[in-house]
Amino acid sequence: PGILSGNLPDDFWSVGVFDKSGVAIFSTVGRSGTGTSLELGIFNKAQKRLLAEQQLEMQEGLIIVEAPSDQIFVIVRLAPPYPEMFPHYREILSKLQCGNINS
Repeated sequence: PGILSGNLPDDFWSVGVFDKSGVAIFSTVGRSGTGTSLELGIFNKAQKRLLAEQQLEMQEGLIIVEAPSDQIFVIVRLAPPYPEMFPHYREILSKLQCGNINS
């Protein structure tokens, strides 16, 4: 299982999860005032079933995505309202955490 987490700006952002052929399997957007925290857990079918069977307590606010395989990629898009904000948005992106969930 994998996780993408961090804080995003209070302006528009979007996150898409894609399979290895580029087909979108999940997407979500944030709009001004909807919050800045992103916690996305990505599980294959067997891992998601195991979560349900073991009734594991997951972090509050974690969005669970079921991926058809372990070969996926995630795209995070930000839309700075002014060009002067690009450096700040790059810093925000650099602080996102992406990796495996330790069991």
